[in-house]
Amino acid sequence: MTITHDILLIIRPVEQWELFMADYITASEAAKLWNISHRRVQVLCANGRVEGVFKLGENWVIPVTSKKPKDARYKAKENKNEKE
Repeated sequence: MTITHDILLIIRPVEQWELFMADYITASEAAKLWNISHRRVQVLCANGRVEGVFKLGENWVIPVTSKKPKDARYKAKENKNEKE
């Protein structure tokens, strides 16, 4: 093998990893985007509240297109003018 070939064998997986990760963010990055704590993002992921997440080792990997789940602790306000 040549030196160039050896370097390509090392670089290629890194490039593929970067292309893969371009579509995903970490729990820390999601926490900054969603303005919530890192721990809260982890809990939301563990409870299945974020679509498309998966664990990679001990880290949650979240699709860039995922949106912050609504806070289930609060109910939506009802319109007072609506009749039941």
